[in-house]
Amino acid sequence: MTRLKRPARQPFKPPRHVSEDVTSDAQLVGEAKMAPRSAPDFEIVVSDLQPPVTGPVAPAEEQSPAPLTTPVQQSDADALASPETSALLAGRSPLALRPRVVRRRARATLTIGLTVTLALCALLVISLPNPQMVRVLLHLPMPTAQPTLLPGADQLYVTRGVYWGNLTVDGRTITTKTLNTGPVSLTRGSHQIVYRARFFPPLYCRLSVPAEKTDTCPLIPQAQLDTPNPTFGRARILDLRATANRLPAAQYQGLLNALNQTLAKLAQSGVLAPGEHYTTANGRTAVSSVPLKATLLPSIPSSRHVYQPDKPGSMQYEDACDPVCDFQGSFGVLLQNWQLATYLYTAWRFITPHGQAITPPPRALSQGERILPFFAWWTDQDGTIRWHVSVSSLIVADVECAQGQQQLAELAVQANVSGVSLEPLTQLDVTKGCLLLYQPPSQTQPLSAAAQVIYHYGVLLAANGVARQLFPMLPLANASEVATASQLFAQA
Repeated sequence: MTRLKRPARQPFKPPRHVSEDVTSDAQLVGEAKMAPRSAPDFEIVVSDLQPPVTGPVAPAEEQSPAPLTTPVQQSDADALASPETSALLAGRSPLALRPRVVRRRARATLTIGLTVTLALCALLVISLPNPQMVRVLLHLPMPTAQPTLLPGADQLYVTRGVYWGNLTVDGRTITTKTLNTGPVSLTRGSHQIVYRARFFPPLYCRLSVPAEKTDTCPLIPQAQLDTPNPTFGRARILDLRATANRLPAAQYQGLLNALNQTLAKLAQSGVLAPGEHYTTANGRTAVSSVPLKATLLPSIPSSRHVYQPDKPGSMQYEDACDPVCDFQGSFGVLLQNWQLATYLYTAWRFITPHGQAITPPPRALSQGERILPFFAWWTDQDGTIRWHVSVSSLIVADVECAQGQQQLAELAVQANVSGVSLEPLTQLDVTKGCLLLYQPPSQTQPLSAAAQVIYHYGVLLAANGVARQLFPMLPLANASEVATASQLFAQA
C-alpha cells in the first residue's frame, strides 16, 4: 500500500489578478515545493490496484517519485480534454486561457458597433431631403447634368453604301442586314466609325451623341433623300461615299460595258408593213411602200467627265449621272445588289430590203431621256473582276411610250389645246405601238370621248375623230394602225 502525505498548510495569500502571466504561477508552485512540510494531520491509505511487479526491482534511489494523481481510466478522457485540465497538466494556470474569451467578446462588441453605425447611416440618408445632400456631407463631386436627347438623336442611318462594304462602330461590326432594315442605335458619347469597301477609299470619322461640333462624319440632310421619312426626327444620315463616280477608271468602264451588253439584249425588232408611217433620215414623216425591218435600240449617253476628284469644284458633280449615278431612292444598303441609275434613250433604225439603213436624227434630250434604275454586282474569278447588270425588260417599252407622251404634251402646248394627258397604254412588244389618251377638260365626259393617238415606230398618229379635231396637224392612222389602237384601248 502507498501512503499519500498531505502537504503542509500554506499561509493565506490574497488572490492574484487575472492579468498575471503563467510565470507567476510557476514561481508559486516552486515556493510551495521549497516550504518545509509539517506532520500530516491525517493519513489516507490507498490500495495499489496495479498488478505486482515481477523481476528485479530497481534500487530505491533510482526509482522516480510516484505521481500525485491516480491512473486515468478511458472514461476520464472528456475531463482531460477541458482547457482547465490541460492547463494544469501543462503546469499553467487556468486563467491563462482567458484571452480566447476576450477575443470572442471583442468580436461581439465590434459586430454590435458596426450594426449600430450602419443603422445610424441609413437613418441619416432617409432623413435627408435628396441624394445631393449626401454628396455635400461626404464631400463627393456633384454629377454633371446630361442634356435630354431629342427624338432620333441617337439613331444613325446610312446611304450610298454597297452590299460588300463593312461598317464598324467602336470596333463592333454592323451587319448589312441591320443597315438594310433600319437605323443603328448609338449610346451617349463619342464613337469611332470606320467603313471599308473594295474599290473605294476607306472612311474614318467620329460621331457623338448628342452631336458635337468636333464630329467629322459626312452627313446628308434628310431633305436630299427622295423618300424622306417624317419619323426620323433628329436622326442623322451617314454618307458612306461608295458612289459610282468614285470607282477606279477600270472598274467604272467594266460597269459601263456590262450595262451596254445588257441593254443590247433588250433591243426589239419588227416588220413595218407597207402603208405604215416611219421617220426618214432627214426627220420627216413618210409612208413606207415596201416592208422595212424596224429595230428599237436602247442606249445610254456618253460620259462627259464632269466629275474629276482632283479637279477643284468637281464635288458638285459627284452625284451627276455621267452616265451612271447612285439611285438615291431611300436610305440603307441592299443585301445582294448595288442599285444604280442612268438615263436611257431609245431610237429606231430601219433596214430596206436591199440592206440600206435608215437612221432618223437623234431626238431632243428633253424627249429622249428617262431615268433607268438597274442593279449591278461583281464577281472575282481568279483575280479578274467581272461586272453584271440586271435591267427590267419592261423598261424599254416604258421609255419609248414616255417619249411619245412627252411629244404629245409639247404639241398640245403649241396648239393651245387644254386637257390632261393620261397614262399611256402599252404592251411588252413595243413594235405594236403605244396608245396615248388625251382627256378634254370636261369632267363629265367618259373615257371613250378622249382623243386617241397611237405612237407607232416613233410617229404620232390620230386614231379617232376627237384626235383629228384636237390635233389636226397629226397624220391619220391607216386601217392596221387603227386596229392596233382599238386593241390597246380595250385594255383600258
